[in-house]
Amino acid sequence: ADKTDAEVSRMRMTYVLPPPTDIPDMAKRMVTLPSRISGRALTWFHYDEPGGRLTIKQRCRTEGVLYCDRFHIDMTVDIAVDPAGGVSFRQWVEIVWTSPLPWTQAMLGRIIEKRVVSDSNAQFQTFLAIITDVIEATESG
Repeated sequence: ADKTDAEVSRMRMTYVLPPPTDIPDMAKRMVTLPSRISGRALTWFHYDEPGGRLTIKQRCRTEGVLYCDRFHIDMTVDIAVDPAGGVSFRQWVEIVWTSPLPWTQAMLGRIIEKRVVSDSNAQFQTFLAIITDVIEATESG
């Protein structure tokens, strides 16, 4: 079934973070990072009750960093009840380039993509651990 606007909830968020401390030297030479990095996220939630599926999609953008206006990050998490028992969790992330980097900065694009995928995978493991703890606490209490 197609999702209508009535079936999809949205949430907007802004945030400020310190820059990462483990930036590769090559990237540091290409881009100067401010002492605080602003960002915004738009999150969509869709719950398909009959299908037992929750889909969360988040679009993140960074502001105030050179070339950050040329891409955004789309992350999708899909949580579904398995009819045979249990729950499946899937996540995928995509860097969406809305404008290409100058050819002289192509290496920076690869660094960004590698970092986003690596960080997303690590954060998903933390997310799964938290969800597992909640499920176990619910089942035991």
